[in-house]
Amino acid sequence: MSSGGKRPGAGRPKGTLGKKTIEKHRELAAVREMVMERVGPMVEAQIQNSIGISHFFKHLANGKFERVTDPDEIQTLLNGEGEGSFHVFTKDPSVQAFADLMNRTFGKPEEAMSMDVSVNVDEVILARLVAGRKRASEA
Repeated sequence: MSSGGKRPGAGRPKGTLGKKTIEKHRELAAVREMVMERVGPMVEAQIQNSIGISHFFKHLANGKFERVTDPDEIQTLLNGEGEGSFHVFTKDPSVQAFADLMNRTFGKPEEAMSMDVSVNVDEVILARLVAGRKRASEA
């Protein structure tokens, strides 16, 4: 009787998935579903982040700030018709967010081949070629 090695019929059949792999696929499907339900606002937020984000705040009587998102209320405060003062805080555009958005939309651009060759090396090679041609023509 042999004491080890491959035995016929042993192990998981080819092409089937293990329990951990099946569980991972279920978890990924659940996360994918959650993301797809909210993909519109997330893409819009990513676009806003690549452009630059502004926040409009109204200064309240108790010394705190309240964020204002209603366009009519913002217009009222800008016209000086509302009560209290307001502040606008802005965040610079994000180059990383823009690059990521473009890469996901159009695909990652191919890296250009670098032609960074030193001029001195080219001159040395050219001088050797000329000298070699000269020797060949004299021979």
